[in-house]
Amino acid sequence: MRALRSTSFAASTFLLSILPLAAATENPPKDGLLGFELHTPLIVEGYCPDAPRKDVYQTLVIQKVNGNALKTPVRILIENVNPPPNLPANTPLVLKGYENAQDLKGVTIKDWKIVAVGYWGIFFHLTEVVSPHV
Repeated sequence: MRALRSTSFAASTFLLSILPLAAATENPPKDGLLGFELHTPLIVEGYCPDAPRKDVYQTLVIQKVNGNALKTPVRILIENVNPPPNLPANTPLVLKGYENAQDLKGVTIKDWKIVAVGYWGIFFHLTEVVSPHV
């Protein structure tokens, strides 16, 4: 049981660090994680910390937005990366795209019971890889 609890905690901590949670019945958020209104065209600079996998979204660590350095790097999931090409791991990237919100469903543990939850997931929708050329 201890292993189950620690795994669930780790998984929920990872999701919470990437996706802001809100009730699914609420209106979608207006602003993204980068401080801009959703669907605003952006040029971001950062890197993917992990090697690409076919079964999960790639994670992007954003360090600059429109040429301005962020005080704290932001981790966000990338959507619209279809192999080929995958983005290389631990390589400086310059990408064009915008933030998008999706109404998602999931589960969590509340009072030691598994319950369904709804939340808004924020993703970076990739439109162009500026650098490196993959």
